Amino acid sequence: MSRCVYQATLDKKLIRWKKVLKLIDWDIQIRYATKSDIDKGSIDLEDDLASLETCSPIEKVARILVNKNYPNFDEYNVVWNVDTIILHELIHVLTYEKVHVLPDSIQNHQGLTKLEEFVCDSMARIIFDIYHKSTNKK
Repeated sequence: MSRCVYQATLDKKLIRWKKVLKLIDWDIQIRYATKSDIDKGSIDLEDDLASLETCSPIEKVARILVNKNYPNFDEYNVVWNVDTIILHELIHVLTYEKVHVLPDSIQNHQGLTKLEEFVCDSMARIIFDIYHKSTNKK
């Protein structure tokens, strides 16, 4: 069963996390994946919480697709919510330029992919926890 938030909430949360990660000058769009996105292979609803569909550091634009069934995922001991999913994808935006200058053989190596996902997952959780601890003290 899907418990997804409204598009307006996705947009609001994206704006908050863009500010926190100093990506405010980027034009980043976020939306739930559609059947067309699935058919194109932009996201795999069986395996993906979300996907960074496009990213261009030169133009500072990116598009994030979110799986409507994200509450059903439990990976890497991270409690997934909309915030941690958005943070995870924004960390991919931050690292995109560094990872994608590597040769294809390295980019496509399963070990690097797993490491990148682990780092994004861990950082998303850490940033989320620190942010909420600091805002709850005020």
